[in-house]
Amino acid sequence: SLEYLIDNKVVTTVGGNFNIKTVIGFNNEQQEIQVRKKGSGTIVQTKVIPASPFDQTITLYYDGVKAYDKTILLTINGYAISGELEFLAGENVLHTGMGSIRKENIQVLIDENSTRDIQVRKKGETAVLFSKSITSTQERQTLNFFFDGANIVDNVQLKPPANPANMLISA
Repeated sequence: SLEYLIDNKVVTTVGGNFNIKTVIGFNNEQQEIQVRKKGSGTIVQTKVIPASPFDQTITLYYDGVKAYDKTILLTINGYAISGELEFLAGENVLHTGMGSIRKENIQVLIDENSTRDIQVRKKGETAVLFSKSITSTQERQTLNFFFDGANIVDNVQLKPPANPANMLISA
């Protein structure tokens, strides 16, 4: 659960997926609102709220350690010849898979106007095999790859065959 504070006073407490309406009185043109984990004194995010417009929405994503402004949707698409791979954002495992791996709409938490690294490693190991930087500007992004058991190639471009009626495989 997270607590929202104004002038060190809790104005609302929420947890999980939520949509709560709270009325806040203003004496100035703007008000600072702080967010902390319930029962903790550590502020995880601070936002400035202008007095106008009257109806405003604060969007916040919290992973238990850090608060983020938005999410992007990541599609992982590739193939691992051997072993099981883990896909991570920070220390959070987003997905694991082996063989043919296709996972759509993975939510990656990210701050506005920033980048975040997606790392790939073998499951059970700490060495990073590959890292891709994603940006907050594109709402949907894709990680294409091929893993031969030792190395990852991420620049795999799959083009449709020139004449599909005469071809079974394009590689």
